[in-house]
Amino acid sequence: MIFFRNVNSDSAACIILGCCLSYLCSHAQATEFIPLGDLPGGGFGSTAISVDGLGQKVVGSSATDTSDNAFLWTEVSGIQSIAPSGSALAISEDGVVVVGMATNAGTGIQEPFMWDSANGLSLLGFPGPASPSPAAALDVSGNGEVVVGFTVFNGVQKAFSWTVGAGFVDLEPLTTETSTATSISRDGSVIAGQLGNRAFRWTATDGMAYLGDLPGGSDSSEASGMSADGAIVVGSFDSSNGSEAFRWSNETGMVGLGFLSTDSTSSFAAATTESGEAIVGQNSVGNTGEAFLWTPAHGIEPLQHVLETRFSLSNELSGWELISALDISADGRFIVGRGINTDGNREAWLVRLDQPIFVPEPRGGLMGLLVIGGYALLQFRQRGVPAIGCR
Repeated sequence: MIFFRNVNSDSAACIILGCCLSYLCSHAQATEFIPLGDLPGGGFGSTAISVDGLGQKVVGSSATDTSDNAFLWTEVSGIQSIAPSGSALAISEDGVVVVGMATNAGTGIQEPFMWDSANGLSLLGFPGPASPSPAAALDVSGNGEVVVGFTVFNGVQKAFSWTVGAGFVDLEPLTTETSTATSISRDGSVIAGQLGNRAFRWTATDGMAYLGDLPGGSDSSEASGMSADGAIVVGSFDSSNGSEAFRWSNETGMVGLGFLSTDSTSSFAAATTESGEAIVGQNSVGNTGEAFLWTPAHGIEPLQHVLETRFSLSNELSGWELISALDISADGRFIVGRGINTDGNREAWLVRLDQPIFVPEPRGGLMGLLVIGGYALLQFRQRGVPAIGCR
């Protein structure tokens, strides 16, 4: 709360205009589309799967001579391999810990891994004797302390949580159904995934609770992502028109998000923002994918069209096709995925926006602030005002 008292008109106007400019400078960030390249060797091909909370680090997989490698991308170092014969599937919101799956050179079996710059790559192994079945870490909490994914408990693929202190924990030890944990909330208290062929949301109090179903198709669904607080889950369900993206909350239940066109054969939601006001994923027509954005204001739209028309990225995206969007930051400003570049190769990409993508008119708020500041300047020049309160 700031109050100006007994100041002359020019001084007050300068203060107000200075506040406006300060706000603009503190919130300004260039909107940009960044192709991330690929690792040397082999054919050209990369996919960005997860982005940190500041849009500074991206992880995914890239083809090399022998296999796919897990990569970490930063603006300073570019794209670098962090795990051979593997894939990086998530990065913590603070950008410190990366998790995924990598092949154990001794056994040839894929195991969950953790990576950080201080300790490098650490394979997590298995909760019991080494299994011939693969396992993977699929997501990590905001501070990097809790890892979730799937592994083998007593011969059955099961959803797990993992911490340094407790090691592997079977999330549903009383069932022999297969399960997978795909996403975790920022604080590690809420987990989503699949039990059998149905999406679930897990808490320590309620255990695995099914998210329900929608009419049409079979009772089959998959959870792919959730909001940072765990209140909203996204994924896909089996509808009468094929696999369809959904958004779930306790208030609305499961809601289908639809398709980009009538000839679409499937859609799936991969990730959502903190508020659930923006969801990204992929829509498919046969074998052709197209990245989508869903918001309450506009419904489901081609992400590339949104970036080109509302964020003026048509020049940067010229010659590109955005195939899939696989992650979005909690604040809705950073998105990653896979596309076909100008050479016809599949390449990972990162979009950084100057405002959250779910804002209907991205630049309207800032322009409005300038208008208000200009109007205030005019009023102060015309007449002195003894006291102004800004709340």
